[in-house]
Amino acid sequence: MRIKSFLKLIVILTSTFIFYNCEKSIFDYRHKYVGEWKFTTIQTDFHIDDTVGVYKIDTVYYNGSINYGEEREDLYIHYTKDRSLNLSVDKNGKLYNSSINYGEGEFESKEKVCIRIKTGGLGAWTKYDITGKKQ
Repeated sequence: MRIKSFLKLIVILTSTFIFYNCEKSIFDYRHKYVGEWKFTTIQTDFHIDDTVGVYKIDTVYYNGSINYGEEREDLYIHYTKDRSLNLSVDKNGKLYNSSINYGEGEFESKEKVCIRIKTGGLGAWTKYDITGKKQ
């Protein structure tokens, strides 16, 4: 009887040790964001043409997706037919990427995301205001 109890204790302790020492967490905080999304992207282009500033504004609606990204904390965001981002997300829903230091974003909830990206400079730039709602 004591041997069976001792073996059960060994199995439980070994299982607990293995469970807590796994590198990948079973509960991935990114999971609530993964799925099908409806994105609205407002693209604003500005450039100087013969000393006159020219604006062009366009709105694109796209049924896209958010999936797990390449790294452990990344999300792959496909927000138009030809555009996507691979951004990191922290546990509070803030989006960031060191190579895109001109952009920012956050999940306002598990069903709404807002991303702002601006590129260019010296007389010409493009700004993307992206909002998404989970389907």
